Amino acid sequence: MNVSRHDRNKPDSNSQQVPGELHPGFFWVVILAWLWLVAAFWSAFAGDLQSAWVVTISTAFFAMYFGLSAILMGLQRDREPVHKGFLAFLKGRMDTFTGAVSGRGALVQVAIIPVSLALAGTGMAIGLAWVRGG
Repeated sequence: MNVSRHDRNKPDSNSQQVPGELHPGFFWVVILAWLWLVAAFWSAFAGDLQSAWVVTISTAFFAMYFGLSAILMGLQRDREPVHKGFLAFLKGRMDTFTGAVSGRGALVQVAIIPVSLALAGTGMAIGLAWVRGG
C-alpha cells in the first residue's frame, strides 16, 4: 500500500511525528562552507590581477546565488519554522520522501559536497602557496 507524504506526516497514536523540514542551521553550515571555499580562493589567487578578477566575478555569483535564495526563502510565508535547537534536531529523525533519516545523516547528505569542496580548495591554496615558496 502506497502512503503519500501527506499521510506520513499525520501523527499516529503509537508514533512520534517526525519533522519534514531542514533546520535553518543546515543552511548556515552550507553557506559557511561556501564562504570558506571563496576565502581559500582569495588567499590562493589574489596575488595576480587577472586571477583576482576571476575570483571577484565568482564572489559576485556567490553573492547573487545565496542572496536571491535568501530573499526567496524570506518571501515564503507558509513555512512552519523548526522550533527545536540544532543539536536536538541532529539527535532526532527527519522525514524524507524515501523514509525517515537521522538528523546527522541528513546533515551529511546536505553538507558533504560544499564541505568537501572547501577542504579541497584549502588544499589547493596550501599547495599553491607551497609551490610559490610562501
